[in-house]
Amino acid sequence: MNRTSKTEDDKLYLFEHGGTTGAVIRILPDSSRSLNEMLPEAFQQNPDHSLSFAYTCCYLNHRDRHVLIDSGIDGDEVASALSELGIAAADIELVCITHVDRDHVAGLLLQIGDGELTYPHAKYAIDAELWGEL
Repeated sequence: MNRTSKTEDDKLYLFEHGGTTGAVIRILPDSSRSLNEMLPEAFQQNPDHSLSFAYTCCYLNHRDRHVLIDSGIDGDEVASALSELGIAAADIELVCITHVDRDHVAGLLLQIGDGELTYPHAKYAIDAELWGEL
């Protein structure tokens, strides 16, 4: 990877562990959101309560293989972040899907254009039980 540092506003958090290098990709900036926006009226809390969150996915380079753990919520954003690392979306060889919530799988398709696969040459891995529930 050709990046060795990050700034406060960066979307990429690089790491290395043993022979594996990687990056956590922040797709949307951290934001605070009122819990009440997410709860039915009967469960709403004090208006001062909020929840901070960010959508992320993880890129790994292990034994010269390009792997993505989940695809995030926006394929165009993740592909752009990968290109900052010098990696084309077409270079991703494996996408591991941890679960099928929208923020983990919506990025499998590009939003710009005609909804093509973001990672056209990748194999996709998902737990057999999860696949059976789709």
